[in-house]
Amino acid sequence: MNADAWDEEAEEARLRDMERECASNSEASPDYYKILNVSRHASTEQVRDSYKRLSLLFHPDRHHDAESREWAHRQFNIINHAYEMLTDPRSRAAYDQLGEEGVRLSAALGLKVQSPRDLQAAFQHYARCQRIEEIELWSRSNSEIVVDIDSTKLKFLSWMTKAGAYRAKSSHGDNNCVEGVHMQHSFSADLATDLLGTVTGKMFLHGSSRFSNVFGTLKYTAGIKSWASVKMPALPPYTVTFRGMHYLNRYRFYVAKVNQQTLNLLTPPSVSVSYGHVFGRLIGTLTMSTGNRYALGPFWANSPTRFGLESSNKAAAAKPSHPLE
Repeated sequence: MNADAWDEEAEEARLRDMERECASNSEASPDYYKILNVSRHASTEQVRDSYKRLSLLFHPDRHHDAESREWAHRQFNIINHAYEMLTDPRSRAAYDQLGEEGVRLSAALGLKVQSPRDLQAAFQHYARCQRIEEIELWSRSNSEIVVDIDSTKLKFLSWMTKAGAYRAKSSHGDNNCVEGVHMQHSFSADLATDLLGTVTGKMFLHGSSRFSNVFGTLKYTAGIKSWASVKMPALPPYTVTFRGMHYLNRYRFYVAKVNQQTLNLLTPPSVSVSYGHVFGRLIGTLTMSTGNRYALGPFWANSPTRFGLESSNKAAAAKPSHPLE
């Protein structure tokens, strides 16, 4: 085998490899660096040298049959487009930060006379803003703060110009007019199709009473008529709450709630079922609740919640009946 035949076979093998690589790039978003077979840190001269070599390999005139010529023409156009993107400083800075979207939006930013370093910094800032917006859309957050103020202790309100806030003075000379503070913050995100996950932090202050905990909730939506959720805290007391709702039609619905106070099932769960009906702008509900002091045969017969119930039943049985009853 002479050297010319060997070079021709090696070139054909190289063409087949490049064909597979270009085909894989065309299926997803194009990677201009892979198309030109250079690294992301390649200089303009390296990009130009690689372009010259690939343009010779994929030039349509090097292919004789119509099918190969048509395929080579498509690849040749892709290589030319990649070369144009990577040799233009503005387009390359936009592509490095935002990909194809950055190339499309580069003209809208109006950065025409800045240096390549300034262009890169501007697109990095834009990319960070885009990522923050995507995270906010993915993880929806909600905050709520409620302050309970006893208005009977307020004598007057004076404006503090330096601090820029109201100061509440009580008739006793102190500022203890705030009865309680409730704070809640939650993050929600779609974990899967029709499955929503929520993490909620709660804090409650009222006098000497304090409470804080973190809750996790999973909510599954079955179509547009039904949904079910389970909620559990991360810290004790461990209370598991199951909720569900089903719409019979646009006017009638059912709501069910199961609250289990202990994970070891020593006490029965509290179950409530509500039926609702919409009457124009009014909603009427009928609710049935079991509480947690019942027993089902031997189950929960010795529940701690039933001790007070048994003593009250015995006292009622020992009480003499009225003559008229």
